[in-house]
Amino acid sequence: MNKQRLEELKKEYKKKIWIIITPDNEHWDEKFAQEEIDRLCKKWNVKAVSTSQTRDSGHGQERLFIVSGEPEAVKEYESELEEALY
Repeated sequence: MNKQRLEELKKEYKKKIWIIITPDNEHWDEKFAQEEIDRLCKKWNVKAVSTSQTRDSGHGQERLFIVSGEPEAVKEYESELEEALY
């Protein structure tokens, strides 16, 4: 790996985000949630990597994602995703 790429990786901001993928109220399903995650990744030029960690928040099944990109883009991505899936 070259030095420039290492510097880019150091600058890349990462944040853990819990996303409800199957809500108790059944307003959407996991397929729709993944489509929204992917759509907003493209819009904000961020990456959202699903982990194997899940939890039940009392509102539905959540999955932990690691979102990476420019700090402001990650913030906007998270905000818009909350509007889309909550």
